[in-house]
Amino acid sequence: MAVTREGIPVRCCIMPGNQNDASCVDQVQKDLNDWQLNRVVWIMDRGMTSEENRRLPQRAGGHYILGEKLRGNDLNKEVLSRGGRFKEIKDNLHIKEVIIIQGSSKRRFVIVYNPEQAEYDRKTRERVLEQIRNELEVLGNKQGKVRCRLLTNQSMGRYLKELKNCNLRINLKKVKE
Repeated sequence: MAVTREGIPVRCCIMPGNQNDASCVDQVQKDLNDWQLNRVVWIMDRGMTSEENRRLPQRAGGHYILGEKLRGNDLNKEVLSRGGRFKEIKDNLHIKEVIIIQGSSKRRFVIVYNPEQAEYDRKTRERVLEQIRNELEVLGNKQGKVRCRLLTNQSMGRYLKELKNCNLRINLKKVKE
């Protein structure tokens, strides 16, 4: 959806339901070229994240705000490990700006931290780890379906590692991350 600075909708693009969100940015950019806009700021969610989609809005001097999942990306590990203080906006909203320069490109990140969500996540993680400990105790050195269920479980599997002797252990590095 294209809106004015005041938030008034001026254009709405509807794409086929089977089209990947990331693949529509170029098409929408081309559609907007005829509008002769002074300043365009793209707001995209993490479903539209790709290196190409970061470049497209900037071709004609545009800008973008892109929601990104910070887990599992080397650049994002660098962003998260940068020092600096968070500025408290509200009790449950703290932000910190981080700028990363790579060659001639510059990316600005705004890291958002919610202490209430962090506490909720910590408690959830502790419950999952306790469940893993109980499952591992029952499992012992047994092979089979239970091991597979643990390793492939979305919430438990990410905290496990398989040792050379095929035993499972809690991966403390992943827990710390």
